[in-house]
Amino acid sequence: MTSSKKIIYKEKQYLPKWIYFIILPFAFLVWGIALVQFITGEPVGNRPMSDTGLIIFTAIFGVLLPLAFMTMKAQVTIYSHSMTIGLTPIFRKKIDFQDIQSVAHTKISPIKEFGGWGIRWNGAKWGLIVEGKEGIEILLRSGSIFVVTSKSPEKIIQVYSSLIDQGDEDE
Repeated sequence: MTSSKKIIYKEKQYLPKWIYFIILPFAFLVWGIALVQFITGEPVGNRPMSDTGLIIFTAIFGVLLPLAFMTMKAQVTIYSHSMTIGLTPIFRKKIDFQDIQSVAHTKISPIKEFGGWGIRWNGAKWGLIVEGKEGIEILLRSGSIFVVTSKSPEKIIQVYSSLIDQGDEDE
């Protein structure tokens, strides 16, 4: 592992727990329908699915989707010359320090600014909005802006700034 791949700082955030109150009841409903149809042998509903269709539907909406939400996490990882922001397992962006114009602390209103949580675009900037109302705003030299929620925005800025200062001294 080269020194440029050494992790200097890493922050993980998981989806808020309230999301499980939306996902899990739906998953239990899917499992309930599947169990009733398979145990009684009687199709459920006015327009029932075939057994094969119900198995596929249950696998996707009763197992895979809940697991995806339960394991999903936002990450900010800082290396010596770059940072990576991502929402595992669906999104990841590497940003080289040379492409960054500034990194600043920001207050975030997920609903007002971005219409919710997740990977968002509000017409002016991208957001990786998971939890909290604070984060960092990364302004790229290209003019693109990324907003990322963080539990420790000041720590991210401090680590980034120290690496930039260190890089300036190396030149």
